[in-house]
Amino acid sequence: MSLTDRPAPARTDVSGADTSAATSSRVPAQRTRRQHEPLADPPTASWVRRRAAVLVAGGLAWSLTTYAVGLNTPAGELPGRIADLSSFCFQAGVMALLTIIHRTQALGPGRVARGFLRVEAVLLGLAMVNSLLAATVADMGNPVQFWTDPFWPLSMLGMLVCGVRIAVAGRWQGVLRFYPSIAEAYFPLVMGSILLFGRDAADIASGTVVLLGYTGMGVVIAARPDLVGARG
Repeated sequence: MSLTDRPAPARTDVSGADTSAATSSRVPAQRTRRQHEPLADPPTASWVRRRAAVLVAGGLAWSLTTYAVGLNTPAGELPGRIADLSSFCFQAGVMALLTIIHRTQALGPGRVARGFLRVEAVLLGLAMVNSLLAATVADMGNPVQFWTDPFWPLSMLGMLVCGVRIAVAGRWQGVLRFYPSIAEAYFPLVMGSILLFGRDAADIASGTVVLLGYTGMGVVIAARPDLVGARG
C-alpha cells in the first residue's frame, strides 16, 4: 500500500463559460446586498419627523387652496397670489422630502443616485423661485419668472423618477417602498383625469392627488420613520 499523496486531478468538465456565468451570477447578489446595507450614519427619528411635518403642512396648504380657489386663478389678484404662495409651501415640503431621500439613500448608494438628487434639487429650487415670484411680482414679463416657469413641471417629473427608483431600490420598507411612486405621479394622474373627465376635473384631481399622495405620505413617514431607515 502506497502512502504517497497525489494532488487531485484538475477538472475538465467545467468550462470557462460556466465559471464566468457563476461569477456573474454573484454580481447582482452583491449589488443587492450593497443596496440593503444599513446606513453608516442613519438619521434620527426626530430628524425625519420634522421634515415629514414640513411635507404634511405644505401638501395640506396647497391641497386645500386648490379645492378653494382652483388652479386657474387670475395672476396678480388675491386668489392667484394665495394659490402661488401655497404652491411654494408645497414645494418647500417636497424639498424637505428630498432631504429625507438623500439622507436615507433611498435611490441607492451610488454616484448616479446622488447626482440625480442634486439635479432634482436644482429643478425644484428654480420652481420655488418661480412660485415665489408669481405670489409677489406676478409678472410673466419678468425674465426670471418667465424662464423659471418650465421648472415647475420638470421638478414634478423628476419626483416621479425618484418615486419609481425608490420602489426599485427597496431601501424604504413596507408601504413606503411603493407609496412615493404613487404619490409623486402628480402629472400623469391629473392629466389623465382631465382627459377622462374634462378640464373641470383638474381642481378636484389636483387637490386629491396632493392630499392623499404627498400629504398622506408625510403622515406615514412621521408615524413610521423606521421604515425609511431612521434610528431611535
